[in-house]
Amino acid sequence: MTPEAPFTLWDIAKGLASALVAVCLWALSLFKKRIEAAEVSHADLVQKVRELELNTVSRPTFQRHEVDIYGRLDEMRKDATGREDRIVAAFKEEFRDLRNRLDKVLDERPQR
Repeated sequence: MTPEAPFTLWDIAKGLASALVAVCLWALSLFKKRIEAAEVSHADLVQKVRELELNTVSRPTFQRHEVDIYGRLDEMRKDATGREDRIVAAFKEEFRDLRNRLDKVLDERPQR
């Protein structure tokens, strides 16, 4: 006669199944809590968005604003280009004067 095993295969299968069900229920409860928290957060966000003041402008106003802004930017670009041209011209003239002075000094030196 063989001694009877304390656990049968059926008992082990039932224990594993109940453990698996417990883990699944625990995971489901975690997901449910996260979903509820997200729903509350979403509801708060919707309420905050509703409380925001909405500022709108008409299309003609927006287009006038764009024309003003781009016109002013073009003026600034032209001014900057003009300023750049004046600066470059001044540097060229100063460099030309310096080169002429150097040439004059070098020409006046006796050759060795």
